[in-house]
Amino acid sequence: MRKKCFITTIFILILSLTFTSGLFLGKFLFMETKEPPKKTEEIEKPEPEEVCSKTDLYYVSNETTIYKFCLNDIKYHYNELMTLEKPLEVIENEIKNIEPLEQYTDGANLYKFNDYKILICNEENKEIYIGNDNMVYDSNYCKSSKRETHTETYEVLNVEHTYSPYTYLTLKETNSFKAFVVKVFCTINLDIKDGYYYDFVFREPLTPISTSSENSFDKYELINIIENSKVE
Repeated sequence: MRKKCFITTIFILILSLTFTSGLFLGKFLFMETKEPPKKTEEIEKPEPEEVCSKTDLYYVSNETTIYKFCLNDIKYHYNELMTLEKPLEVIENEIKNIEPLEQYTDGANLYKFNDYKILICNEENKEIYIGNDNMVYDSNYCKSSKRETHTETYEVLNVEHTYSPYTYLTLKETNSFKAFVVKVFCTINLDIKDGYYYDFVFREPLTPISTSSENSFDKYELINIIENSKVE
């Protein structure tokens, strides 16, 4: 009887040791490995948040030139401002009873209207700058007359009017057989006709345009289209 009890005790002891060893081995095998902490110089620094400072040409007509600062579009009563018949008149009517935030020595005035800041240049320089709340008066603003201009002459082969603020022109350089299509503000010249030569006046852009193109329509601001002569 004692011998049987002794054997039973030994058997239970072996089972207990086997179970404990298995738990320990399993914990060791499946233990989560942790990476050592990175050194300070190895830790990636967050990318600095990009601050917008881009001013783009938005609208051109014989009355005014409008630039936009850090905006995708400019809305007025749910309509795009450039699609209105007289954007300049709309702007002037909205700000005429608003006190300017800032007045500058060159005659320019900065206003706040809804979610926009609007900079109106002096009477001689009908430039307007519309931007977000971060827009301030830049030293390059209201100085378009000081930017270099040049003129290129093209034959107009075709004129395609659209319901947008743009007109599509098929042009050909003089003494060339190569034709190409460009998109221009229809408000620059409302009476363009095919079969005529026109002088296209370009101006250095306010913000340099990053492009590999040598085409002036891609590199400069088109500010005027003047009839030259009829194609003979």
